[in-house]
Amino acid sequence: LHYPLRRQRQMCIRDRAVDGDTVRLANGQLLRYLGLNAAESRIKVGDEWVERDSVWAKRAYEFNKNIVSGKRIDIEYDRQKKDKYGRLLGYAFLGGDFINEIILSEGLAVIDVRFPNFKYIDKICSAFKQARHHQKGVWADLKNIDAKDAFRYEGDIVAVEARVLDIYPKEHIMIILMPFGFKLVIYKSNLKLFNGFDIAGLKGRKIKAHGIVGKYKGNYQMV
Repeated sequence: LHYPLRRQRQMCIRDRAVDGDTVRLANGQLLRYLGLNAAESRIKVGDEWVERDSVWAKRAYEFNKNIVSGKRIDIEYDRQKKDKYGRLLGYAFLGGDFINEIILSEGLAVIDVRFPNFKYIDKICSAFKQARHHQKGVWADLKNIDAKDAFRYEGDIVAVEARVLDIYPKEHIMIILMPFGFKLVIYKSNLKLFNGFDIAGLKGRKIKAHGIVGKYKGNYQMV
């Protein structure tokens, strides 16, 4: 993929960390790190956000806070500068250190690369794989759960192992259906990252997926 050189870093002063993958800048704006997703410290119950007790959400937050709070950082943007919530989306650099990469390499988040933001995909994938290989962070104590128990782990990084019941497309996503209504979600715009892998061939097979359990329209899923 070709990325134009006009995307320059911008110097900002970080005020404080919000969680393991988000910080509030001195100007009040939120910056969401691209390429990763840390365990959630809050989940939405009805119309309210509720604090949750998550060991790995706390550890990711503390790590993020310790390395960046009060520091001057460089922010580099990709093709998409803001998300639907108005948060800035970017890659954070502290001197020669690539913060997004470091958090993944410490095993404090899962990879979350989404179209059209593929600029540092090689570094991000490598950091994620190395953390898993060396069992760092969450990978040293990963919970392996059954699909029926997903509701107990909303917002947490886990591994779900189950047989694939069906695979079907929707408008913008591919759904991999597992027992008890649990779904794996692949954005169609990300299918190119699978390099021709036969996703349809997974039907009937037992697979294991690593990620964060989320909830959408009453159903539990993993992107």
